[in-house]
Amino acid sequence: MDDDEDEDRFTRAINDTLQAQAGADEYKPVTVDAETLRSLYRAEVFCCAPRQPGLRATYYKSAIPDVHMALSQPCNRFFHEDDFEYAVLKEGKCPYSRAKEVGDFGTV
Repeated sequence: MDDDEDEDRFTRAINDTLQAQAGADEYKPVTVDAETLRSLYRAEVFCCAPRQPGLRATYYKSAIPDVHMALSQPCNRFFHEDDFEYAVLKEGKCPYSRAKEVGDFGTV
C-alpha cells in the first residue's frame, strides 16, 4: 500500500465521522481500524495509556505535523514541545501533574 492510499484511508475515516455527526448534539471522535492505525506515520501518532484498568489505550494523530508536540505520560496531556522541555528541565517535573517521571518526552 502506498503513502497516498494510507492517507486516503485516514481522510475517509475523518470524512465519514464528520458526515455521521453533522447536526448531532455530541462530538464523536474519529475511529479507525488497526490496519489504518498501523499505516500512519509513527512520528505523528501519540499513544495515551488507559486511564482506568479495563479500558483501551487511546491514540491521537497530529493534525499539524509541523507543530512539534510533547505528551506527558503520567497525565496524558499535550504541550508544545519546547514549552514542555523547558518546564521539565527548569522545574524537574511535568507542569500539569507535577510528576517527576514524564517518560521520554513523547515528542513528535
